[in-house]
Amino acid sequence: MTAPEALHRALLGAAALDLLQFDTRWDAQTDGTIAQNVGWLDFTHGLTFANAVRAQAAKFPELWPAGLLQLACFTGRNAAFTTAAPQLDAWRVGDRDGFFASCLARVTDHGEDQYIRSAHLLKTTLAVREEVDALPPESAAIALAALNRYVNTPPKRRHARRTAHQALAFVARED
Repeated sequence: MTAPEALHRALLGAAALDLLQFDTRWDAQTDGTIAQNVGWLDFTHGLTFANAVRAQAAKFPELWPAGLLQLACFTGRNAAFTTAAPQLDAWRVGDRDGFFASCLARVTDHGEDQYIRSAHLLKTTLAVREEVDALPPESAAIALAALNRYVNTPPKRRHARRTAHQALAFVARED
């Protein structure tokens, strides 16, 4: 394994741990700043981007540095919005193949009112499925648990109070 591939594996594991440790209180918060608008996609993008980086850098190795830097930025930013307890046991996946089959079946009958949610469920599931075998066993368990948590935790749907609070704060600065 080359140095970029080893670093990719480490950053992918860190992104998975961030997703598993996402403190959902940030998603529900209504009185924070725009920079504190954090949700599930801030964390799933680390996994889907890691998948894209590996696939493209395998063809074009000159992409490794920029891709790895962006992955490091994802994990660095997201670390501030995590909890100290990763909840691995609560979300651990026993039957990997059955889990992926249920995730993919859910995408075809998702019941989501926002199509973007089903698209993110699909792309995150496929990214983890493609990457998990290359991870060390503990990182693979974390990646699967993180995906399990994401797939099975209902997201906050509307942020009307957050939007109103931030709009008022913005207008107040204009005076």
